[in-house]
Amino acid sequence: MLVRISVLTLLIFSVVSLPWFFTFALFFLFGFYFKNYYEMIAPAFIFDILYSLPADEWWHPFFLVTICTALFLLLVGEVRKRIFIYH
Repeated sequence: MLVRISVLTLLIFSVVSLPWFFTFALFFLFGFYFKNYYEMIAPAFIFDILYSLPADEWWHPFFLVTICTALFLLLVGEVRKRIFIYH
């Protein structure tokens, strides 16, 4: 539990201070490393709040990173069910 909270703190720090590609790499890494790592949605929401641009078009996806992160977690959960490699 302490490790997951420390990783959550690291992800929030990376959203605020590191470039986006490091943050997404950490999302990808920790999404596969931890089982059911739903805490990853909070830094994605912070990322969207801080860096999303407002747009007037109807097709502009609001909270794109948050939605993609939630879909990524669902996909990782399904992949983990289908393979037999667990740590």
